[in-house]
Amino acid sequence: LCNRLFGKSPVSNISKQISNLLFLADTKKFNILKCPTQKSYPLSFAQERLFFICEFDSHANSAYNVPVLLKLSKLDFNFDLLYKSFIDLIKRHEILRTLIYEDVENSNELRQFIIDENQINELFVCYQEISENITEMDIKLSKLLDLEFNLRKEIPIKVFVHENKEDDDLFFYVCILFHHICFDGWSYPIFIRDLEHIFMSFNEN
Repeated sequence: LCNRLFGKSPVSNISKQISNLLFLADTKKFNILKCPTQKSYPLSFAQERLFFICEFDSHANSAYNVPVLLKLSKLDFNFDLLYKSFIDLIKRHEILRTLIYEDVENSNELRQFIIDENQINELFVCYQEISENITEMDIKLSKLLDLEFNLRKEIPIKVFVHENKEDDDLFFYVCILFHHICFDGWSYPIFIRDLEHIFMSFNEN
């Protein structure tokens, strides 16, 4: 396996080899085991770096925002189902309900704490905004990019639902703001897939 994997170069070829092996292999051989449940978990080196930068320079905090904008038809839109879908999604992905602060039981080491599912409603808010026209809405959406996360007290996801009151606008605009400490380009297709499946499931029921 090592010869097949690392005998290829450059990195692009190694990537292709990994993809081929995963496609051909029995999935049972690649089961990902869940980490044993703990009170808190260590940060990765990348998370430590991001957290330090954001605490050291408040202006840098918003630089690590990852925005996702969805345009949803008003005909199919249901705010309650959307909110319920986000709650279910946050339950499923523990990193989206994680706070970071010192663990007094581990020599005040900076660690991740996964909040209980029952606490999600206390920390997650789906904000609703109404604008008179598209220009006003664009201004509001642009300002969202400068919002800061307090990763010690806030989960790393914020959601804003915008409505443009102009008659010819047939959509709602959902801005989802992630902090990069929990989300990147690889996360996007997984997130969209899960959100769509959960929403459709709730909608059918």
